[in-house]
Amino acid sequence: MTGLLSRILPELEECIDFSQNNPHHEFSLFEHTIKSTANIKPELHLRLAMLFHDIGKIHTKTVDRNGVDHFYNHETMSVKMAHKIMERMKYDNRTREKVVRLVRWHDYRIKPCEESVRKAVYRIGKEDFEDYLLIRDADIRAQGSRYLNEKLEHHRLIEALYREVLNSGAPLSLKELVVNGHDLLDAGVKEGQDVKDTLNYLMKKVLEDPGRNQKNVLMEFARQRNNL
Repeated sequence: MTGLLSRILPELEECIDFSQNNPHHEFSLFEHTIKSTANIKPELHLRLAMLFHDIGKIHTKTVDRNGVDHFYNHETMSVKMAHKIMERMKYDNRTREKVVRLVRWHDYRIKPCEESVRKAVYRIGKEDFEDYLLIRDADIRAQGSRYLNEKLEHHRLIEALYREVLNSGAPLSLKELVVNGHDLLDAGVKEGQDVKDTLNYLMKKVLEDPGRNQKNVLMEFARQRNNL
């Protein structure tokens, strides 16, 4: 051992021999981190996201009465740690922001239906969703648990549904709504937070049913919401 890791990434060194006594994990935290990082495409933001995605587990471990380890909200701690580490290592703002977004969403679970996929794309962002899929795949493959095949099958279904959602042309962002802030102001919605909240409300309606993305339909929803 050269001791370099303790100088460069002491947070990662803490993961060595850190057990994950959980039926969803076969490997130690360090082994899982290295395997998942090796599983992803050799692009900087993806490799960094995998390196840091579970690093918060070292500070969030709890053990239930059956002796099973849990790491509730570890992604939140991982985000904080990743941001601090990358700042210390002088990564540029764009890289830090992208990595942090992916770490934040890496453990996000999606139900296997188009509505859930649409909502997930909206929450995670169209610009990051394909990277999210890559990260989920790399993470799952590095777990090595008895649930591996089941999880991979579920993930492939999510990927297929995502392609269907894209091909359908369903609106997945606010800018794809046929109604904008000017339309709402013209209808009498108060400027500022009311406009923002109404747009988010309309987006929710369209994510539930893309067929609602028609101006007359959305404006009626807006009028009802704002008692106009």
